[in-house]
Amino acid sequence: MRYTVVASHRSEFPQPITLSRGDALVVGERYQGPEGWDDWYLCEAAGQQPGWVPAQVIGRDTQQQAFAREEYCAHELDVDVGGFFVDQPMVSMPPMYGLSASGTVMLPSAF
Repeated sequence: MRYTVVASHRSEFPQPITLSRGDALVVGERYQGPEGWDDWYLCEAAGQQPGWVPAQVIGRDTQQQAFAREEYCAHELDVDVGGFFVDQPMVSMPPMYGLSASGTVMLPSAF
């Protein structure tokens, strides 16, 4: 299904957490809220601001130390009124995504 943007969105995270496969992680709190973001954890990686990471990206070694199983970036794009969204399933993410000329962005459920 296609949706038209009726309110602009600006990312609140100018420095999103960006992980490479194997990066060490410190896993913090599990997200709890009405948005349906089950199994997301606030993680820290060396030299970066903490950011939300889906559980499927988080691995544990034999000493139970956390690491990134795959590359991941929490980058959100800015969108403007008149853009459009397509409801499509994607790995690690809820089903609502915004599409723009520069890529794909997740928006808060309030939109």
